[in-house]
Amino acid sequence: MKNVICINYLISLAMMTVTVLVSSSAASAQHRVVQAIHADKSVPFAFRQGDGPSEGMVIDLCEAIARDNSWEIEFKSMIFADLLPAVAAGEADMICTAMSYTPERATQVNFTPSWYEAGEGMVVLKADTTAYKTWTEVKDQPVGAPKGTTYYAALEKTGVFADLKAYDNIQAGLSAVASGEIKAFFTLKPIQARVLSSGFPDLRLVESYQPSVVGASNLAVRKGDADLLAAVNASLAKLAADGTIRTLKSKWGL
Repeated sequence: MKNVICINYLISLAMMTVTVLVSSSAASAQHRVVQAIHADKSVPFAFRQGDGPSEGMVIDLCEAIARDNSWEIEFKSMIFADLLPAVAAGEADMICTAMSYTPERATQVNFTPSWYEAGEGMVVLKADTTAYKTWTEVKDQPVGAPKGTTYYAALEKTGVFADLKAYDNIQAGLSAVASGEIKAFFTLKPIQARVLSSGFPDLRLVESYQPSVVGASNLAVRKGDADLLAAVNASLAKLAADGTIRTLKSKWGL
């Protein structure tokens, strides 16, 4: 009788252990700390002011995705051109910035569906009142765009610009226009509009300009993490359906 009781006790203990292990494994799978990176000065999408926290529409979006999946998310900023290499090297899980899909970029990361679409803007000195419509109108002048962006790649691909310069961020490019180093600076129009609204009084966004590169903005995750990509895509669809993405765009003037 004692042996039967002992065996039953051991069976019960074993079942309890299996239950605890399964529950612990499930909880571990659900709890995740996602390492996210973003461009350092892409106002209003993703940016940091000094040593302050990461801010912007895409930061809010990635935080909403993290909440939807019960994840923690940690942000780190860097120049735009360093984002893809960092994820490809395994230094981060996810890119939370306004980045467009290209076949070349897709060899390094997996892209989500888009959540925003816009083209580039053209910034010149206010003293220059020319009603520019295309970037080829300044092909004989020094011009610039942010390093590693689709705008720089498109300008370079034309092969018509005598002096094309790459800058680490928007502020550096706009400063180059203000100083006379370049004639015009091209990058995502909403970013230029936001930066010009709070600085660079001698510059203007050319309203007559027609963008040559209209692209969709996506999030991106590292290759090989199918679970992360599926979860982010599911959350994006949910946040689009319930109006969260629309609310965030409105909050940040997009």
